[in-house]
Amino acid sequence: MSPLVHPERGLLNIYTFEEQKAILENYFRALKIVFPGEWSKAKTIFFQTVGFGALFNVFDYVFKETLQRSKASFAVEDVVKIFKPIAHFEFASWNSYGSGSKAEIEAGNDLRVDLQRSLTAGADKARIRLA
Repeated sequence: MSPLVHPERGLLNIYTFEEQKAILENYFRALKIVFPGEWSKAKTIFFQTVGFGALFNVFDYVFKETLQRSKASFAVEDVVKIFKPIAHFEFASWNSYGSGSKAEIEAGNDLRVDLQRSLTAGADKARIRLA
């Protein structure tokens, strides 16, 4: 998480501490809403090393997409809109990745690819068809 809030080069460095805290809270509140089954597990992958790392490896993508699609808003409902198309995502496969930064990166990439596919598919549907 520290690379996000690093005072000189972090993605969130332009925001106050309170804003940074609210951004991160909204991120996790949205995860809780979209993935209630995973969230409610006693040993949810979200708070195991590989899951926590993966979620923060994809945070930059989610943050930028949310701001772009929601006209500079990062409210819980805006983040939910980003994750909702992949509400089916299976986190169980992350358990087989092992541990360490390589596993966190791989798991994050899986989530990012699924998000990109769903958001691209949604963008394709929004385009006007002329033929």
